[in-house]
Amino acid sequence: MQWVCRFTKQSTLKPFLTSGGSSEVSPGVGVTTDAQFNQFVKDNIGVAYHPLGTAAIGDQSKGGVVDVNLKVYGTANVFVVDGSIIPMQPSSHPSSIIYGIGEKAAVYLNSCPTSLDY
Repeated sequence: MQWVCRFTKQSTLKPFLTSGGSSEVSPGVGVTTDAQFNQFVKDNIGVAYHPLGTAAIGDQSKGGVVDVNLKVYGTANVFVVDGSIIPMQPSSHPSSIIYGIGEKAAVYLNSCPTSLDY
């Protein structure tokens, strides 16, 4: 990261990076040494993840918590409709998968007999 930061600050690249009125925002023009850059990284680094799989869909014998209709095994009318049923972290943002889960749940639950109390 230090190399890329130094490379983009070279004078040969400045016309391309500053055209259109743009300017460096982060880490800032005052960060010029490796020590300053390292401190910037320490001050600004963070972790982002999407906790998934805590109530995974799958066969109960293999550790699954919900069936293909999103119903919790061993219950009469408890359903899980969120990202926790996704058994593994996808390689992309999970929002579209979660939207699909919600749509599947809506279709299924609307088709259930009205005698179910949910």
